[in-house]
Amino acid sequence: MERNTSKREEIKEEAKGVAELVALEAKDVAEKVEEAVEEVAEEAAAKVKDGETAAAEPVPAKSKSARAKKAVKDEAAKVKADVKKAKATVKKDAAKAKTAVKAKAKEDAEKVKADVEKIKTDADKAKAAVKSKRAKAEAAVKDAVDTARTARVARAESTAQYKSIIQFGGDEVITDELFEKATAAFKSEHNRVAIEKMNLYIKPEERAAYYVVNDKFAGRIDF
Repeated sequence: MERNTSKREEIKEEAKGVAELVALEAKDVAEKVEEAVEEVAEEAAAKVKDGETAAAEPVPAKSKSARAKKAVKDEAAKVKADVKKAKATVKKDAAKAKTAVKAKAKEDAEKVKADVEKIKTDADKAKAAVKSKRAKAEAAVKDAVDTARTARVARAESTAQYKSIIQFGGDEVITDELFEKATAAFKSEHNRVAIEKMNLYIKPEERAAYYVVNDKFAGRIDF
């Protein structure tokens, strides 16, 4: 908005400058017209005077009067023609100046309009860019929150404690302890065999558990 106001002020200043230039040119033309009128008037006065001097010679009064009137009439006609010509020149110059001012104002108005359109386009682009950045920022925040939540859950799960308890006949047994007991029993007999896999089959009615190691070795533990 400030840029548009500044542009309008600039156009006003340029129009004002052109108008002042036209006024100066018109004033110059008017001064030239006045000078021309004065020159013509002076010439007319001189010719009239010459006519009066010539009339002072012994000539008939009627002839002297007619000659003086003709001289004055001729000079008046010449002055009138010069004034008319000067007025036409002033009018023509004023019309040119007016046309130039209108053309300049139109050109500047079109420039302002183009600038306004560009500003509007830039504003739309900036708005779209801000919207896009905001969406990306919101997505990034959401991803960060989700990642932090997932990491927190993973940490909690990594430290979570699981315990499987089998209850029967008023007693209970913890399966982890059975795995430890089965491992100890197997190692006591096969100390050099690495345990890669162990399946434990618990039979509460027998108060016993049967283990199979690496799908090859089998044994029993009581509890």
